[in-house]
Amino acid sequence: MIVTHTKQFWIKPSKTLLWPYHVLKNLYNECNYQISQEFFNDGCWIRYCYFYHFIKTSNNHQKLLAQTGQQILKKLDRNLRSFKFNNLSESSNDKQT
Repeated sequence: MIVTHTKQFWIKPSKTLLWPYHVLKNLYNECNYQISQEFFNDGCWIRYCYFYHFIKTSNNHQKLLAQTGQQILKKLDRNLRSFKFNNLSESSNDKQT
């Protein structure tokens, strides 16, 4: 018989713990909105390497460490890339049937 012992620590929510998550959420949503607007208006998709130069002056990006902001932008780029490729493959499957 294997016995495991688990300890749980409950931390009360505080502004110092929730503040970084709030800023990260705002940065992700701000970038997602800007990229979506550019895609719907001009039909072009802005990738991370071009978009980073525009967003690094954002208040949300300046509140974070540079590496943290870059990782959020890379994650958004990866999410949009998978979304775009999935939609393209679904549309090509719809045309074949």
